[in-house]
Amino acid sequence: MLQVTIDRFEGNMAIVEIDENHFSKIPELLVHEAKEGDIINITAGKLSQYYVAKIDDYFVYVLTPKGKYAIPHDVSDHAKVGDYLAVEINPTATEVKKSKIHSLMSSLFE
Repeated sequence: MLQVTIDRFEGNMAIVEIDENHFSKIPELLVHEAKEGDIINITAGKLSQYYVAKIDDYFVYVLTPKGKYAIPHDVSDHAKVGDYLAVEINPTATEVKKSKIHSLMSSLFE
Protein backbone atom coordinates (compact mmCIF):
# COMPACT_ATOMS: atom_id res chain seq x y z
CA MET A 1 0.00 0.00 0.00
CA LEU A 2 1.12 3.51 -0.81
CA GLN A 3 -0.09 6.57 1.11
CA VAL A 4 -0.15 9.96 -0.58
CA THR A 5 -1.50 13.33 0.53
CA ILE A 6 -3.68 15.52 -1.67
CA ASP A 7 -1.71 18.75 -1.94
CA ARG A 8 -4.00 20.58 -4.34
CA PHE A 9 -6.13 20.29 -7.45
CA GLU A 10 -5.14 21.74 -10.82
CA GLY A 11 -7.82 21.41 -13.46
CA ASN A 12 -8.81 17.76 -13.67
CA MET A 13 -5.65 16.55 -11.89
CA ALA A 14 -4.93 16.01 -8.20
CA ILE A 15 -1.38 16.91 -7.19
CA VAL A 16 -0.32 14.40 -4.54
CA GLU A 17 2.65 14.46 -2.21
CA ILE A 18 4.32 11.04 -2.11
CA ASP A 19 6.97 12.05 0.40
CA GLU A 20 8.62 15.30 1.36
CA ASN A 21 9.26 17.33 -1.81
CA HIS A 22 8.20 14.49 -4.16
CA PHE A 23 4.94 15.23 -5.95
CA SER A 24 2.99 13.53 -8.73
CA LYS A 25 -0.30 13.98 -10.60
CA ILE A 26 -3.25 11.62 -10.73
CA PRO A 27 -6.64 12.12 -12.40
CA GLU A 28 -9.10 13.86 -10.07
CA LEU A 29 -11.71 11.27 -11.05
CA LEU A 30 -9.79 8.65 -9.05
CA VAL A 31 -10.02 10.74 -5.85
CA HIS A 32 -13.28 12.57 -6.59
CA GLU A 33 -14.48 12.73 -2.96
CA ALA A 34 -11.14 13.85 -1.53
CA LYS A 35 -10.15 17.36 -0.58
CA GLU A 36 -6.83 19.09 -0.02
CA GLY A 37 -4.97 17.59 2.93
CA ASP A 38 -6.68 14.19 2.75
CA ILE A 39 -4.47 11.11 2.88
CA ILE A 40 -5.21 8.56 0.17
CA ASN A 41 -4.34 4.85 0.28
CA ILE A 42 -3.44 3.36 -3.11
CA THR A 43 -3.33 -0.42 -3.08
CA ALA A 44 -2.65 -2.82 -5.93
CA GLY A 45 -4.43 -6.14 -5.66
CA LYS A 46 -7.39 -8.11 -6.88
CA LEU A 47 -11.09 -7.27 -7.02
CA SER A 48 -10.95 -3.57 -6.46
CA GLN A 49 -11.95 -0.31 -8.16
CA TYR A 50 -9.77 0.25 -11.21
CA TYR A 51 -8.47 -2.42 -13.59
CA VAL A 52 -4.84 -2.10 -14.73
CA ALA A 53 -5.05 -2.61 -18.50
CA LYS A 54 -1.60 -1.57 -19.70
CA ILE A 55 1.80 -0.46 -18.44
CA ASP A 56 4.52 1.38 -20.35
CA ASP A 57 7.81 3.00 -19.33
CA TYR A 58 6.10 5.93 -17.59
CA PHE A 59 2.48 5.12 -16.79
CA VAL A 60 0.06 2.52 -15.52
CA TYR A 61 -3.22 2.75 -17.47
CA VAL A 62 -6.38 1.99 -15.53
CA LEU A 63 -9.88 1.45 -16.85
CA THR A 64 -12.75 3.25 -15.15
CA PRO A 65 -16.42 3.56 -16.05
CA LYS A 66 -15.52 6.95 -17.58
CA GLY A 67 -12.57 5.78 -19.68
CA LYS A 68 -8.86 4.96 -19.52
CA TYR A 69 -6.57 7.06 -17.31
CA ALA A 70 -2.80 7.19 -16.95
CA ILE A 71 -1.24 7.10 -13.49
CA PRO A 72 2.51 7.66 -13.04
CA HIS A 73 4.43 4.60 -11.83
CA ASP A 74 5.41 6.34 -8.59
CA VAL A 75 1.78 6.32 -7.39
CA SER A 76 0.74 2.90 -8.69
CA ASP A 77 1.87 0.70 -5.73
CA HIS A 78 3.85 -1.54 -8.13
CA ALA A 79 0.72 -2.63 -9.98
CA LYS A 80 0.92 -5.19 -12.76
CA VAL A 81 -1.34 -5.74 -15.77
CA GLY A 82 -4.39 -7.62 -14.51
CA ASP A 83 -4.24 -6.07 -11.04
CA TYR A 84 -6.81 -3.67 -9.71
CA LEU A 85 -6.04 -0.44 -7.88
CA ALA A 86 -8.01 0.65 -4.85
CA VAL A 87 -7.90 4.40 -4.24
CA GLU A 88 -9.48 5.26 -0.90
CA ILE A 89 -9.49 8.16 1.54
CA ASN A 90 -7.90 7.21 4.88
CA PRO A 91 -9.88 9.33 7.37
CA THR A 92 -7.91 8.16 10.42
CA ALA A 93 -4.51 9.05 8.95
CA THR A 94 -5.93 12.36 7.67
CA GLU A 95 -7.15 13.34 11.14
CA VAL A 96 -3.85 12.34 12.77
CA LYS A 97 -1.89 14.48 10.29
CA LYS A 98 -4.25 17.45 10.70
CA SER A 99 -3.95 17.16 14.50
CA LYS A 100 -0.13 17.17 14.28
CA ILE A 101 -0.18 20.22 12.02
CA HIS A 102 -2.60 22.03 14.35
CA SER A 103 -0.39 21.25 17.37
CA LEU A 104 2.70 22.46 15.56
CA MET A 105 1.01 25.69 14.46
CA SER A 106 -0.33 26.30 17.97
CA SER A 107 3.12 25.84 19.50
CA LEU A 108 4.63 28.29 17.02
CA PHE A 109 2.22 31.06 18.03
CA GLU A 110 2.17 30.60 21.80
